[in-house]
Amino acid sequence: MENSKICIIRNDTIGDVLLTCPMIQTIKKQWPSAHVSVIVNELTYPIIKRLTTVDNVIIDYRQQFRVSNIVLVKKVMDALKEEEFDYIFFSHMDPLYVFASALVGIKNRVGDANNLILSRFITTKVSISWHDFTKHEIEQQIRLLEPFTQEPLSVEHPQFNMDDDLKQGVKALLSSDAIDNGYVVIHPSYGEGNRGWPAQDYAKLVDLIQTKTALRVVITGSDKEKDIVDVIMQLSETTAINLASKTTIDQLLGLIKESQCVIGAETGPTHMATLCKRPVISISPNKYIKPFRWGPFGTNHVVIKNNDSSNVIVSSQEHDSEEAYPLQNIELDHVFTAVKFIIDQEKFPKNQLYYWFKTSATVAILVDDLTDERIMDTTLESIINLLKQENIRWFLCTTKQDIKDKLSIVYDSIFLANPLYITKWVTQFAISDVTVIHALSKPKQLWIQTLKKLIALKLDKEPVLVESKGSFTTIKELLDWYLQATKQLSIVQK
Repeated sequence: MENSKICIIRNDTIGDVLLTCPMIQTIKKQWPSAHVSVIVNELTYPIIKRLTTVDNVIIDYRQQFRVSNIVLVKKVMDALKEEEFDYIFFSHMDPLYVFASALVGIKNRVGDANNLILSRFITTKVSISWHDFTKHEIEQQIRLLEPFTQEPLSVEHPQFNMDDDLKQGVKALLSSDAIDNGYVVIHPSYGEGNRGWPAQDYAKLVDLIQTKTALRVVITGSDKEKDIVDVIMQLSETTAINLASKTTIDQLLGLIKESQCVIGAETGPTHMATLCKRPVISISPNKYIKPFRWGPFGTNHVVIKNNDSSNVIVSSQEHDSEEAYPLQNIELDHVFTAVKFIIDQEKFPKNQLYYWFKTSATVAILVDDLTDERIMDTTLESIINLLKQENIRWFLCTTKQDIKDKLSIVYDSIFLANPLYITKWVTQFAISDVTVIHALSKPKQLWIQTLKKLIALKLDKEPVLVESKGSFTTIKELLDWYLQATKQLSIVQK
């Protein structure tokens, strides 16, 4: 791709755009002479404009032309033809650009092979498996580059141009003590599929930070978040710096870059903190939103969740349900302790994938055959002891009454259901938010595959099936087994 003209389509939400920045940086690191253009929407244009590795930023042609769909396709085709791109990468599989690039005849059109409708218009297809929880969104984006290099690609940290005007603009927003003593950014908003931590808890957190430390608190948000920020300001006894709807998007980036820590859900500002290598406290009241794909990648962070608080099944499309997302499930003291802890750490966690598994995963151990005595006496005991040591959620399940009777001598709360009662199995696994099904004997393929597909309809992802009746001596050995099985789901199709 040296000396070629490359286009990246990323004209969607700010969080998604930010998590594509390492891919853009990787392109320039791998092919320095390539000319890189990125098509984004008006909101994210200022951020991508500051990337040092981008040669040209184009505002989404929808927003430029604002014409009917039929006319728009023709205008986009004309624009793409004029640019003469050699490669177009669909980090966002936008049908308009997929169709237009195919009609224009851009030679190298790169995208997700698993998009059943649009992949037929792609020339270079990369099989993106969203069930592979070992791959973060940042890594999934970089995988689009794999067909064009023989060497393994590493994640490159993006560099932003923070000029003097931006730095002075950020300083003007802050008080002198915030500049002198440092500050923490709280962004109380939340992304699609999540719920926000209660305003009264954020207010108490503001007071704890501003009375128990020398740090000031800066609260950020867009116009949509102004109401909740106003409530936080009213409920808190100390006065935070209220910057809701008072910053441009690149000022927000500059503000976060100089902060001591950023607190909030997995959304745009926490992704900014990730790219700026700032510590993050990731608050996720919804147990179904996991750091595997959206968490703080490659920066110091603490994930705060309470995965056992809800017995309600809900997919990410049903995020408005108060019943489905009980909000009183994260303790204030835990958040404040995490803030004090993460600010002083050189590196935490040491292995983010292990940490994310420990904080967010659930293992269902499927036992349907105990004819081998080692399973009961050695294998099962070793697995459960290791999971218990790391406080990883687990439960036993079986399709046979006699197996449950034997297991009940040693273990409590064993799930039993006839395999034909598939709805019961789906409900149990969805409520438990199962990440890995560890089968100690080979399950019937039609049954287990049907179960996985139906669970995915509830939770937007399939659990990973791991088959092994061997014993494990360390938690690392066990987690490596799970992770290796999961990584097999992501194989580049060249």
